Amino acid sequence: MAKVATDFMERHKWTSETPSFELAKYTEEINKSLRDDRKVRSNAKTRFRQLGLTKEQVEVLIPIRPTGKREEGRDTVDKIAQKIVDNDFPPEKIKEISNDLAGSAPNPVAGSSRLTLLRKKLRDRGADYFKKEATKIPHITTESNKIQAHRHIFDEDEGFECPEHYYLEKVQERLDKCDISLSPSKKNLVDIMIMLSMRPADVAGLSIDKYDTSDEM
Repeated sequence: MAKVATDFMERHKWTSETPSFELAKYTEEINKSLRDDRKVRSNAKTRFRQLGLTKEQVEVLIPIRPTGKREEGRDTVDKIAQKIVDNDFPPEKIKEISNDLAGSAPNPVAGSSRLTLLRKKLRDRGADYFKKEATKIPHITTESNKIQAHRHIFDEDEGFECPEHYYLEKVQERLDKCDISLSPSKKNLVDIMIMLSMRPADVAGLSIDKYDTSDEM
């Protein structure tokens, strides 16, 4: 549902630059918020794309097979990490678990993100270096990188699918209605950045030290 997608975007400030492993932390939470309905999930995916996320990012957030309805006996990444630490599994066992976890994902990109999340959970629990290294599956990482590189090139060829909210005409309409007697809001600043084609780093140091009006102006 579109409302769920909008809520997550506003709360977490996601952009097309947000790494997949960061998005993967919320996959299960999002799927719990969505009913097991293909149309509802499709609407949520469409809304995420409209709000600026890439197709690959959306697939991480809403995989083809809902992570909220796991296969019988399959644990969450958090539980898997806890089990590894509690049982002090050797690297060989952890490698087997990691392969199974990545293999249960709908695609290599999502699988790689799950493994990255597993390493983070292990690190949070104080797991040693060898346990964390055992979660690395080279061929999954390689395949994920190939897919993302291909999609990046494809997106460049096809052009960026810009949400209507950021069309220059829409931005100009909002700026025309802006009350310049008041301090600008964050939304106002974003609109100004778009109109001036400025990067956030450029805006950080932007200031007007002195401004004198004249009859000519």
